[in-house]
Amino acid sequence: MYKNYINDLFNNFLKSVIQDIEQNPKTEVEIEEKINKIIENMEDVCKESIEIIINDMFEDVTNKMDENYKLIEQDEREFIEHVKSIWDRGFKLSTCLYDIVLEILNRNCEILNSEHVDDIEGNKYKLKVLQLLSNRSLQTFKSVLILIKNGMGDDAFKLCRNLHENWVISTFILQNNEETAKGFLIESNSDINEYNDYEWARNSGMFTRNERTTFNKIFEKCNFENEYSVIWKTQYKKECKLLHTTPQGVTKSLCLPPKVENEIALVGQSPYGLNIAAEHSAIYLINTISNYLMVVENQWNLLNLRVLDKILNMIQYEYTKIAQKMETIN
Repeated sequence: MYKNYINDLFNNFLKSVIQDIEQNPKTEVEIEEKINKIIENMEDVCKESIEIIINDMFEDVTNKMDENYKLIEQDEREFIEHVKSIWDRGFKLSTCLYDIVLEILNRNCEILNSEHVDDIEGNKYKLKVLQLLSNRSLQTFKSVLILIKNGMGDDAFKLCRNLHENWVISTFILQNNEETAKGFLIESNSDINEYNDYEWARNSGMFTRNERTTFNKIFEKCNFENEYSVIWKTQYKKECKLLHTTPQGVTKSLCLPPKVENEIALVGQSPYGLNIAAEHSAIYLINTISNYLMVVENQWNLLNLRVLDKILNMIQYEYTKIAQKMETIN
């Protein structure tokens, strides 16, 4: 319970005045003069009082800081164990995907440098950009995994926007010429305050002189199947809504319990809705990694793509199964 600092302060002040009068008897005239003097100095008294209140509040909070921190840590440990007991199979598969992709990326560099020197020469910019996007996606995927393990499903879903963009940009780079990838790398050294982050895409020859280079335009110029394109464009819009301060993003949550009204802003952790970010992040990561592996085809890469596909199917199956079970709990 919060202390009522203002009441305490003025009660103590009044008590001190009364106590002073009782201990030092005065005439009515003297008492009146004392009260008038207090009233005259009330502005200074209020300023001093406010300072005292602020200092008392600060001291009260900081004195309890260590104790409260231990209690919060204990609550968080118990909550994380609770989440783990529900989603453990999914978390293990996500961690397995992270480990395998990390190994694939390391091994692919070794194979390219030892067995595909000629292929590297003809695709050096494309390989470099796709490798950077793959590394970035793997790092973001790890962040998503940490967030969902801690019951932060909405925040994990926000990061899926970055994974989605990495996948789309990697697809555009893969499907276009070396000059496109080279332009991307050159622009990485440009002024961070520049208005257009996608001007490098003009090197692809896919944009007319008067056509703006935007992320949405790049998405449209990727060779996606129409149905696939519509599905993921919709998901991207949801990710943007949740990330930005939009009416939908503020009032909607993926992580509310079943049958709970959605017009609230969730504060804190929740064991619900963790499957959405887990599945989306896995799909985006594997798509981005696949683009990198397809630049130089070899038997080892083809086998890896099949393995990644099987892991993705397991991830989707397990998380969906757990989520469906959670929906029956109220």
